[in-house]
Amino acid sequence: MAATTAGDAMAAAPTNPVTQKMAAGGVALGLGVRMSRSAEIARIARATGHDFLFIDLQHSLFGLETVGHIAQAALALGIARWRGCARCGTPTSRRCWTTG
Repeated sequence: MAATTAGDAMAAAPTNPVTQKMAAGGVALGLGVRMSRSAEIARIARATGHDFLFIDLQHSLFGLETVGHIAQAALALGIARWRGCARCGTPTSRRCWTTG
């Protein structure tokens, strides 16, 4: 097996469809997630032409495991993930950012 280089790692880095679309002068469409507890919401977002998911942790009852599942599904489908937490700097908000 060949060793990977820094260039290979950069080539494999996920792209952000929101920044790409906005850099090209387009408009990015997002979907707010508060009620759906399934990673299927990422598939729904992709099928309906959304560019990103906004996972609202302040106004929902999601656990970090659910957030991780949704974020991983979105990443696999090329959908950007944004998370909103009640307060930055709390242990929960820091754990939230590491879930994907």
